[in-house]
Amino acid sequence: MHGRAPDPVADAARRAQAVERTSPILYGYSDVHIPVYFNTAPLFTVATAPESDTASRRVAQNNADPALEKELTAQRARVILRFTPRVDSLLISGLLDNGTEMAGRAAVVDAPVGKGHVVLFGIRPMWRYETQGSYAMLLNAMLNWNALGSGSAARALVP
Repeated sequence: MHGRAPDPVADAARRAQAVERTSPILYGYSDVHIPVYFNTAPLFTVATAPESDTASRRVAQNNADPALEKELTAQRARVILRFTPRVDSLLISGLLDNGTEMAGRAAVVDAPVGKGHVVLFGIRPMWRYETQGSYAMLLNAMLNWNALGSGSAARALVP
């Protein structure tokens, strides 16, 4: 790293927050705050529908096909784990120059695609035996591949 300025979000331990506590990816994690290892990228932004924008309300207003609305709701990506939204609580160990760009951003995302799921890890769940606390997230995603939609109200809408 000779001659290079430190990255504002260089590799270090960060504090993340469980969002979808019922997701199989977080089986065995009882704490709301989970220490995770992060190294500069990627930082995810996941668009979610506002609370007031429910499928039933849109169907009633627009005369949309209810089956289509349910499928669209079921195909929405969901944030499983996010970096804590408070910048002053983000850093556990290491360096952090400007944490505002990562505060509150998604760290683990479950995105349904067709009949399957893509799980995006913005953290490094397996890194040089230093991230033992997050190994289980990756293992849970692999072992529960066929149940990743469980625990979500949106998934319950699809027959």
